[in-house]
Amino acid sequence: MAHKIPNWLGKSFFVLVIFLLTDSFRRPINFLSHHPFIRNIVVLLTDMPLNETGRAIRLGLRFLVSSSLDAAFWLIILMALFRLGGFVKFREMLWKNMLAVVLVFFGGISVFWSISPEDTLNDFYLVLKITVLGIYLSQVYSLEEILDLLVGVFALASALSILAVWLVPEIGISGRYWQGIYSFKNFLGRLMAFGNAIAILYWLKSGGMVFKRILALVFFILTGVLLVFSKSTTSVLLLLGMYATLIVYGVWRKFPAYWNLRNLGVAALVLGFITSIIAWNWERIYALIVRTPALAVLFLRSPTLSGRTELWEILLGWFQQRPIFGFGYGAFWSLYPDGISNSSTPQMIRHAHNGYLEIALGLGIVGLVIFLVALFLAWKRAFTLLSQRRQIVFILPILALIYFTLANITYSIAFERPDFHWLLFIIVTGLVTSTQLRRQEISP
Repeated sequence: MAHKIPNWLGKSFFVLVIFLLTDSFRRPINFLSHHPFIRNIVVLLTDMPLNETGRAIRLGLRFLVSSSLDAAFWLIILMALFRLGGFVKFREMLWKNMLAVVLVFFGGISVFWSISPEDTLNDFYLVLKITVLGIYLSQVYSLEEILDLLVGVFALASALSILAVWLVPEIGISGRYWQGIYSFKNFLGRLMAFGNAIAILYWLKSGGMVFKRILALVFFILTGVLLVFSKSTTSVLLLLGMYATLIVYGVWRKFPAYWNLRNLGVAALVLGFITSIIAWNWERIYALIVRTPALAVLFLRSPTLSGRTELWEILLGWFQQRPIFGFGYGAFWSLYPDGISNSSTPQMIRHAHNGYLEIALGLGIVGLVIFLVALFLAWKRAFTLLSQRRQIVFILPILALIYFTLANITYSIAFERPDFHWLLFIIVTGLVTSTQLRRQEISP
């Protein structure tokens, strides 16, 4: 029992670190720093003057959010340096994730041509810490343990968001939309979409364990309610994609003989053809949706995807000015410190709303190609791993890659704005390339 305590503490610490990477949590921090009850508690405990408590609370909470990642990073570095054989294992972990390491290194050297070297260095240090953390987690924990960590993260996020909506609606609700503890409703929506799919996977994996199945059911309901009331259409589409994957997996397990290379090729061609038809006739399809009330409620959006296509036209113009190496990692938006506005939305936009375009702006075609090759290899290895190990838990990397790949079409959550999503990608690439995982026997 005693030897399990450090492992439990380690997992709890990493759940907290991963959770704190899902957002900056500025709004909850600002709310707590102004709440009279919280400020009076600080006065009681510290004898600090009341007019100074707000700033102290903000600084303390922001330090907690930022220092957790620093603590994890330096803990991993120290273990690599001082544990017996730690440096060799750390070098092996970096080698197994070579393309991600190359991309991070390329982001670092972009300081030499960056239009804002200070922003590049700051973002490089952040992505370096997240990458090291992701590589470490993927090599130390098994796939089942990573699933447990993600369940913990999303359970914490969904529970706190429900409490924010219920107890502190000025934080949890923005107009007609729920956003929980997150900055925007789309942040909450996309995370709850992934969390909902994780809940289903956790249910299926739990087998006859009643307590875990009850936990998965509660988790599924919480994430589903938050997703629905966030009213994030793109998040619903993400979830439908992950649901479709689970259904396809079930059909594959039921009828494995039909899943040969020829049939998969035909399916890919058909899917590509359908996608092309939809893209070519998008304006007509949109007009049909507008005229159909039931579809309009679920999918109604402007033909410009809430102004995204107009924004992309502006950013593609900038990309053409420095197409090879870009403006430097994390540096492009120094040209627009207040953001960009367009005719479709009154808000100032401070990111590209497309992770692939964001990488191209920062690191050019070279950086984008490195990233796309890494993403392709991750997909290939994830499918190979699932075909070798047909247990349900091995579909987790594919679910994560579907979420990561599709969400990056309308959000900037890839390499250029590193957070939970970059960490998720690094964990997945580490898991599917790990020799230790490939040899590991996991019961169905």
